[in-house]
Amino acid sequence: MVENNDPLPQKTKRNIDADPGDLDASLAGVIYRVRDGIATITLNRPDRGNSLTPSMQKVIREIWTDVRENSDIRVAILTASGDRHFCTGFDLGESDAE
Repeated sequence: MVENNDPLPQKTKRNIDADPGDLDASLAGVIYRVRDGIATITLNRPDRGNSLTPSMQKVIREIWTDVRENSDIRVAILTASGDRHFCTGFDLGESDAE
């Protein structure tokens, strides 16, 4: 059995409608976790093919800034929810609304 003695900070699962600059808030369409030096970024709109929205782009930029500037993060994994699509691109229906 492996004991987890990793002193790195742990961020919890977050999903958003808040200020995209605040990674401690919930993140619309994106789940961001940091644990044991691994950042996991999950596109979380399987009902829309995990397509991107303007607000998600802001959030993802903030997440990548955090990954780049946080020396505790050793690797980043970009993944998506659902089993049909990774990402179908930009959601054109959402672009006019935002």
